Amino acid sequence: MAPHSLLLLLLAVLCVRVSLVRPADVVAVAPRLPPPSSHLPLALQMQDLCSNFVVICDFVAKNCDSDPHNTATSDQNPKCAESFTLFYQHNATLTRCVQDLPADSNDQTQALVFLEKFSVWQKHNACRLFHATEAKAAVECSGVNAHRPWKQTMWPLYCHEVFTMYKSTRHELDQLCDRTANSEAFWEGYVDYIGSKTCKRYYELVREAREHRCGEKKNALSGAGRCREMFQWYVENQRVVETDCYELKASKPFYRGFYTWKKQRP
Repeated sequence: MAPHSLLLLLLAVLCVRVSLVRPADVVAVAPRLPPPSSHLPLALQMQDLCSNFVVICDFVAKNCDSDPHNTATSDQNPKCAESFTLFYQHNATLTRCVQDLPADSNDQTQALVFLEKFSVWQKHNACRLFHATEAKAAVECSGVNAHRPWKQTMWPLYCHEVFTMYKSTRHELDQLCDRTANSEAFWEGYVDYIGSKTCKRYYELVREAREHRCGEKKNALSGAGRCREMFQWYVENQRVVETDCYELKASKPFYRGFYTWKKQRP
């Protein structure tokens, strides 16, 4: 890291450190250090940085919750989130500080507690950010918008960026984050985005079948009805759909009507 960058990072750490000062009976904080000089040798700047990071680790260990089922409590003290964000932004440099701590020392113990709590916060924060993105994309990139004849080159930039991100991190996010009320609409938009021409058509028919109530027997068996046209298309493309396309929760009415119609065929 360049001396200038290290200096800026050290100043940021110092700002956090100063804001962490608590009454002596709550958290023991070392005396405030003056801002470092850019003329200090790089090794001394690094030493100063690590000394201040140890203070942050001590604060987090004593004041920030690590219960994975109660992660929101860390947000009640903004200094916890501020400390974790600092570590996230400068992970490589501050990890060196942890690695250089004396083995089995109190500082190392506090740093390891910090890392454990950071891991919990990072998972919580990743899901919080994803759920906010999911909610927006569920409205802007699915529903009525999914009826448009989408092609990847025509998608709004926001939807393109969101679904590209999700495509590369889907398995991790699905394992890490709980489903929400927006998850199904988001998924519907996503599979439309990545789907082939046949799959896009299938998703369109699934939505249309829901609107036409094709899951109801009278509509499924209507001789000249739109539902029958959709079911016939599915017969002609069933192999491709079953091989290439993802299922939607909204497809249940479609299949209920389809199998009702199929039983009545000669």
